[in-house]
Amino acid sequence: MKKILLVGLTDQEAAAIEIMIGMNWRDAQCTVLRRSLSLAMPEQTPEALACTHCVVDLFGLGMRKYSAENAERLMAFLGGRSAVALAWGADGGGWTGQKLPLAAGQVLELLVMPYSSHDMKTALGKVREGKAPAEMAAAPAGRASAAPSGGLGQILSQARTGSGPAPEPAPDKEVGLLKGAIPILLHAFPDLQGNPFFRLVQQIISHEGPQVLTFGDEMFFILAPREGWIASPLPLASMAKMAASSSLLGSAKATPLPPHQVEEELRRHFGEGFRQAQKPLDFLCWVLADSTLRQNPPQRKADLRFRLRRFPNFTLLPNTSNFEIQLAAICSRAPQSLEKLCRSFPQHDPADIARFAILCIVSGSAVVLPASAPIAAPAPVPAAAAKPAHAQAARKGFFKSLLDKLF
Repeated sequence: MKKILLVGLTDQEAAAIEIMIGMNWRDAQCTVLRRSLSLAMPEQTPEALACTHCVVDLFGLGMRKYSAENAERLMAFLGGRSAVALAWGADGGGWTGQKLPLAAGQVLELLVMPYSSHDMKTALGKVREGKAPAEMAAAPAGRASAAPSGGLGQILSQARTGSGPAPEPAPDKEVGLLKGAIPILLHAFPDLQGNPFFRLVQQIISHEGPQVLTFGDEMFFILAPREGWIASPLPLASMAKMAASSSLLGSAKATPLPPHQVEEELRRHFGEGFRQAQKPLDFLCWVLADSTLRQNPPQRKADLRFRLRRFPNFTLLPNTSNFEIQLAAICSRAPQSLEKLCRSFPQHDPADIARFAILCIVSGSAVVLPASAPIAAPAPVPAAAAKPAHAQAARKGFFKSLLDKLF
């Protein structure tokens, strides 16, 4: 199961399932087709047709009730792919117990609301062992928008038209703070280009090796980005005030320091007890960046994907919230995107989620993946999609049970 299509789901549930898939099957990639206003069967994009397995919400596709016509439409949409289908009502809207015309090797797991995260994981595991049609390939660009309305044969015909399957996307290459993370970060948050603190970070990491950092004629620091320390005579509170001073940060100058001169310079400026002046650079970057971001939250212009390679030292960091720990638990297991996290946690301010990601990256705790396309405007939730109270509770219960198991 390497490419999974999520279709007809709410944004929040799609994000929850995507997180679950990423946590359990690292090689899996998800494509989401959002629920339409009319609850109609959506047109499949080339990326959707290239998916080998599916998770479909029958209600979101306008097929809450079973009928022979709906069964034919579902089978045509799946095109021989194994899938998890979410059904509604006491009897699953009549879908329970129906013998559908499955293709050889195709698996269809039906989950009736309410269901738990364990139920979803089990169903996905069974589907993972099912058929992944080799003939399923992306439709050619010129025909991608054509509505698949001729049954399974027409869909497969459209998928096979052209010179062959669409090329596989280049494998994601994770990059850290010293290896290209900042340009990707600035692509997502262009406002940071003008932030004096982040300009200083760019200046510092451009050297990689040991360096002397001066502010005017008086303040003098020695730091080693690769080794992860900075020597400073100032307490943390004073350095936080520096981060709030645009003019002071603008006067900063970083000068490379030959490695063999580092200890000599440390002794010259900080005496024999120079090791007491050395502070963890990741901790300092987190605190200083947090200070400047709370004062000037940047606006996100594109999505950002990242993964924690190590946990931030929450025992030392001030003002750590339970939500940040929860985010860290999720992001340490599999790469996550800001857009997906914002959909997963609609009750939280997107600025808090963005700040967490930026702090993890600038402190070196996270690696980032290649930049993605600009943010698409979220699709409005249709009034016709209003759910019964018990159904809403069941969905929240599934999402809550998923997050409760992350610790």
